[in-house]
Amino acid sequence: MPNDFECAAFALDIYRDVQRPALPDGWRLYLDYAPGPDDKGYFGACYIKEVDYPSIGKIPEDIVFAHRGTVLSVDDIIADIAVALGNVPVQYANAKDFYDSTIAKLKDEFPSVASGIEFMTSQVGHSLGSIITEIMCAATFGDNPGFTKRSVSFESPGSKPNIQTMVEAKALPANALTVAEQNCCIIQTHYDVINTCNEQVSSVSTVAIPFNFKVDGGPDVSPPGHYFENTYYLVGYSIEDQHKMKHIYDYLSTGGLVSIAGTWPFGFANGYAAYKQLPLGAYWDSYIKICWDTHPEIQAAYQGNYDKYYEYFINTYLSKSLRICNERPTPSLSSGVGLFKETPEGFILVDRCDTELEEEVHRETKKTGGCSLM
Repeated sequence: MPNDFECAAFALDIYRDVQRPALPDGWRLYLDYAPGPDDKGYFGACYIKEVDYPSIGKIPEDIVFAHRGTVLSVDDIIADIAVALGNVPVQYANAKDFYDSTIAKLKDEFPSVASGIEFMTSQVGHSLGSIITEIMCAATFGDNPGFTKRSVSFESPGSKPNIQTMVEAKALPANALTVAEQNCCIIQTHYDVINTCNEQVSSVSTVAIPFNFKVDGGPDVSPPGHYFENTYYLVGYSIEDQHKMKHIYDYLSTGGLVSIAGTWPFGFANGYAAYKQLPLGAYWDSYIKICWDTHPEIQAAYQGNYDKYYEYFINTYLSKSLRICNERPTPSLSSGVGLFKETPEGFILVDRCDTELEEEVHRETKKTGGCSLM
C-alpha cells in the first residue's frame, strides 16, 4: 500500500507540469485517461508497482488511480460549483469509466489477476480531484479483484454532502458514507478557503507546511473583517500558498510529519474564523512585520513605534481570544485540539485560554457552502 509521500507524488504528477519530480522508486505510469469530447474536463491516470513471483510471473502488487484537481477550464469551474453545492461532480462518471476499463485491461495483461488473485487499489487526488477520490473510494470498495483499500486526498473541500446526495439518489450504496468515513484519509494544510468549504467525510490529518508570504503581493496592510473582502486570504494565502500540491509534496519529501487534527470547521465564515484563530503566533508576527517593513507610511504614522502598530493590529483585526493568549504558548494545529465543537445552533468557536473562556457561536450551518476555486 502506498505511503503518504508516494500518494502525494501521484497527486502532483497527474497535473503533468513540465518540471514535475520523478515517480517514487518501483512505480511506473501504467495508463493515462484518454480525453474525448465528453470528458467534461476529467483527467486521471493509473500507476502500478509490480512484483515478480517465480510461480506466476509479474503481477501488480499495488495499483493507484490518481484524479487531477482543478485546472483553468470551463468544465472544471462547473465541476467546482457542483461540489460546493453538494451535488455530484460531472467528472465522476468519467473517473468511474476509466477505473472500470483499466481494471479490465489489467485482467487481460496479467492473467493471474483474471484468475482471482486479489490486488489492492488506492484512489488519490488533490482539491477537486480529492472529491472524486473520496467518491470513488465509496463506489469501488469491495470490488473483487481490484477492490479499493483506501483513498488519500489532499486539500479536500469536503465530500460528505456530495456522497450523501448520491446515496439519496441511489447512485452509491446505502453504506457509502460509512465506507468513506472508515477508509478515506484526508490530509489538509492550515485552514484555508478551500479545505473548509464543506463538511469532511472522514477525520482529518494535517501537514504544517511553511508559510510563503511572497505570494500575491504579500499580506494586506489592513485585512478586512470579512473573508470575501480579504483578497490575500482568498488568493495569496489560500490558493497560491497553502493549497498548492507542490508545497505539500515538498514538505513530505523532506520527511515532514502528518498529524491528526481535531474538529475541522466548514463553511466560509467558519473557515475564516478559524484562520484568524490560527494558534501560531509566528504566523501573525511575520504577517504584521511584513506590513510594517513594506509600508513606510505606516512607520511614519506611528513615528517608528513598531510595538504600538503591533498592538493596534492585534486589537483591531484578530479575535479577542488570540489577544488574550498572545503571550502564552498555544497548542499547534497538529496537536489534535480542535477549535470548534458542534451544537444544535451551529458551531461554537472555543477560546483555549485558561483564565478567560469565551464562546462565540457561528451559525454557519452544514448547508453553507460556496467555494468555486479548488
